[in-house]
Amino acid sequence: MFMRIVSAKILPDKMDEFRHLYKNEIVPALEITKGCRYAYLSESMKEDNDFFSVTIWDSRQDAENYEKRGSFEELIEKTKHTFSALSQWKMILDTNYDENTAKSKAVDVNYYNIVSGSSFK
Repeated sequence: MFMRIVSAKILPDKMDEFRHLYKNEIVPALEITKGCRYAYLSESMKEDNDFFSVTIWDSRQDAENYEKRGSFEELIEKTKHTFSALSQWKMILDTNYDENTAKSKAVDVNYYNIVSGSSFK
């Protein structure tokens, strides 16, 4: 199992819209994506506009294939108008990077191997 965490800063007046888009656009897209087992949206209890999308995958390869197909970028396109100015500025800077650089700097993407855990139901 493999965990992928995407973090983004959302405009204060767009947080409800972002939550709605996550529930109604992102979750259904991930639900039909090969290898994606779980998708969760969480908010920071410290920073009002900090959101984290946590997805659990069968393998790192499945998560990478999701990105290679362009599915991640399509979902970013649907939500980027909710990103804070800092996030959008990072996206603009990304156009100056070479093709080996991650495509979207609007959000931070991190990967983790799941070492141990259990379902409690």
